[in-house]
Amino acid sequence: MDTTTIIITLGALVIQLALAAAVSYATGKAFLARLDQRVLHLETLVSENAEHISSIRERLATCETTLRERPTMIRRKSPITLSERGETFLRASGADKLIDTLYPELLAKVESMRPATAYDIQEDSLQAVETLARDPRLNELKNYLFQDGTTMDEAQQVMAIYLRDKILAAKNMLPADIDHPALAHA
Repeated sequence: MDTTTIIITLGALVIQLALAAAVSYATGKAFLARLDQRVLHLETLVSENAEHISSIRERLATCETTLRERPTMIRRKSPITLSERGETFLRASGADKLIDTLYPELLAKVESMRPATAYDIQEDSLQAVETLARDPRLNELKNYLFQDGTTMDEAQQVMAIYLRDKILAAKNMLPADIDHPALAHA
């Protein structure tokens, strides 16, 4: 290869590289311009809605504080029992009267599961109560839940403990017997 061919080839290569660099630069510059426009748009949206965002943040903080401060319905000791809030909820919501009314039906459901221990009665009571979730007989309770801000899960746990205690009392067992090995058989 002669010198002229090498120079022409190198010149063409330099021109191609320069064009590629120019295209890349232009493409990158256009991309950055679009990105800059999007950032400006987002900044505008945030500044226009700053009051709403602040209000949402305040509401979330209030909800979080309320949830943290709200006492639980259940005392997680052995055996689990209703807390003061759980007892209050049970009476105020009418859940106790509901369980009293449905007791024969719920007892039959629990007994059909053949609980072997007091702990089984506790777990089977929850299952029996959970079967009522869509039952129209719970509509008044659901209205109470909606107004009170209590969840159906919380209500079911409270009702199940109340049902468990009624069943254990009928069997001459105390809730404390759930964890007592010598007395734990139903």
